[in-house]
Amino acid sequence: MLGAWMLYCVILGMSYSSSLKSFLTTPDMVPSLNSLAEIVDTDLPLKMQLYGTAEEAFISRMTDPVHKKFWQKKIVLDSYNLPVEY
Repeated sequence: MLGAWMLYCVILGMSYSSSLKSFLTTPDMVPSLNSLAEIVDTDLPLKMQLYGTAEEAFISRMTDPVHKKFWQKKIVLDSYNLPVEY
């Protein structure tokens, strides 16, 4: 009975130790982006595909500074030559 109890304690201790090590060594979660302003202020590429001239005219006439900055940073994708990224 004492051997079973010691084996249980060893397994429990090793489990706690490995769980603590993984908690201390893994990086924290990256905070999520909650608004268009936060997305525009990052260095992420802003890719979009335009589906017509009406959409482009509408977006280019926006007066909000965040939307203007988004429009300046955008990368327009060609519908026939979409990049494949993994």
